[in-house]
Amino acid sequence: MSVSSAIMVTFLHANNCFWIFSATERYWKSANIIESIFYCAVPLFFMISGVTLMDYSKKYSTKTFVKKRMKKVMIPYVFWSLIGIFWTHYLFPWNGQKAVLSFKDIVAFLVNGNGIRYFWFFIPLFMIYISIPFLTSIDEKKRIKIFSGYVVLYLLINGLIPFFNSFFSLEWNTSSWAIPVMGGYLVYPLAGYVIHHSEFSKSQKRFIYCAGIISLIVMILGTYFSSIRIGAISELFRGDKNLPCLLYSFSSFLFIKDIFPKIKRIDWFRKGIAFFRSYTFSIYLLQFFIFDWIERFSVVDQRSILYRLYFPFVLCTFIVGITKFIRLFSLGRLVLPK
Repeated sequence: MSVSSAIMVTFLHANNCFWIFSATERYWKSANIIESIFYCAVPLFFMISGVTLMDYSKKYSTKTFVKKRMKKVMIPYVFWSLIGIFWTHYLFPWNGQKAVLSFKDIVAFLVNGNGIRYFWFFIPLFMIYISIPFLTSIDEKKRIKIFSGYVVLYLLINGLIPFFNSFFSLEWNTSSWAIPVMGGYLVYPLAGYVIHHSEFSKSQKRFIYCAGIISLIVMILGTYFSSIRIGAISELFRGDKNLPCLLYSFSSFLFIKDIFPKIKRIDWFRKGIAFFRSYTFSIYLLQFFIFDWIERFSVVDQRSILYRLYFPFVLCTFIVGITKFIRLFSLGRLVLPK
């Protein structure tokens, strides 16, 4: 599942032309479809954290948990963010003038998650990590029930009501309804845990899949027609915590859970997944530099459908090669962990 999420992120970034709205050119229609299909990439990444980390206490202490997260995630984040800051402000500044950054500026980049523009998700990820030790204190026998209740209430309070409020312009002050423990992205690791550890009936699966498919269609068509109407990209149907994305992400996670045991019986597929799994985090960390270089210096038509559909596979292969080389050195293994 981690491999799927990493590859999906590269499709999103290769599809960057989505953010250049055009009501007349064909590229934006396909870009809107691609953007919507792979929109659940980061939510899936958060959901995986709920599956892999929620039971950490069975294997090691909280102190060890913190050390592992620091070594595997925090150190690479800080290192590559600093490289990214140097890249964008000194090596290849957009306006041609090198920036003068103070220590305060650099710290702000790191704290805000924008040392590299793709790294915004690290900050909510760290907040999820901080929450995990508290969640593991919940009796394992009660987790499914408690987490399920959390997810359902989140869908209602943070998903359904705000969505209909925006869609129908009801002008309700939904921010005053906010439940403190239901802020941020915590719903995703909890939903991931519930889906992974639950056995759903056929009717339940059909309901979840239908909700996901309808949500995807709503994102595609809703974004298209509302954007055409206002002459700019409409955010009404978008947002990682918006109802369509929540439902689509949950159904996508369930689909991958259901389909993976079947396709892993294919020998070459199973070996490929096993090989790429140790490079997925490197894909998150390094892809910015390649995409940024292409945006600045390449003559490649980034609106081409061929580029947007095939380049992610080229990119992932290239990053695997770079990672294998960097890991030859001890520092490389520290900043590009498996």
